[in-house]
Amino acid sequence: MSVESPNSTLTANLSFPKLEGHRRLLDPGAFVLRKEDLRKLFELVEKYTDEEAVRFLKQLNTDGKVTHDQLQPLLDQRRVALGLLVEIQGATGFWSASPSADSLDRLPDVLRRVELNSEPFYRQHGIVPANRVRIVFDFSEPRLGDLSNANESPGPSTLVEVAGANATWVNGLAQELTDFFAVRRSHRSFLYYHNVYELLLLVVGLPLFFRVLLLMQGNIERLTTRWPGVLTACLYIYLGLIALNLFRLLFNYARWAFPKIEHEGLTTQRPFHRGIVGMIGAALLSIVVQWVVALLAR
Repeated sequence: MSVESPNSTLTANLSFPKLEGHRRLLDPGAFVLRKEDLRKLFELVEKYTDEEAVRFLKQLNTDGKVTHDQLQPLLDQRRVALGLLVEIQGATGFWSASPSADSLDRLPDVLRRVELNSEPFYRQHGIVPANRVRIVFDFSEPRLGDLSNANESPGPSTLVEVAGANATWVNGLAQELTDFFAVRRSHRSFLYYHNVYELLLLVVGLPLFFRVLLLMQGNIERLTTRWPGVLTACLYIYLGLIALNLFRLLFNYARWAFPKIEHEGLTTQRPFHRGIVGMIGAALLSIVVQWVVALLAR
């Protein structure tokens, strides 16, 4: 007597109505993950995806698409047939995919990407899950020489998406994920706020540039004594462009030293570079503050 496999039972005679529901996109900001935190996150999410798998399989039984005898084997194997999938990518090309949290105990020395996704096993059976979650950690390093829009420049990023037809399921998981990242938020989150570069440029960069110009004014005047006025103006514009690019490179250096996603014990630690960034930042801010105070005191 042959026994029908759980997978073939799942894919038999399935049809779904149009799904409507809720979608939450979360922005965790900058945060620090310890080695055990990824397992904690997996277990947190799996609690909800396991609940969804049980609900889905019992609904099949209620709708008469699987018998009671077929239901129990499916429930026993739900973590394999409909479980949460974790994919891991390392910097040297290492890649793994598993429905088990144990894979998170064997991470490569340098991570490039970690993804938790509840959809793949459903999609494999041609099923659109009613409730789903996807979390992606991209550990890519920012390019130090990137002078494009600071708000759109590539680098470490996080995607946290929770969607589904059940508002309680979606909101409950979204809230637990929000709490999870909130307690791990980094003190350097401000480096990744929208338009923070423009704000730092206005508050620190431009005043510092004006201060340097004042200090160099005598030398510039002696150099350009016989220059045409237009050429002198071009020199000031050129110096301004150099200053803007140097300030942007310093900003990129700060983001590189303090990545948006810090993974303790696995991402490269940069205490030396962080010390340099701290000293440069403190020195520049001190110069600007002293100059502004001196101007106001006149």
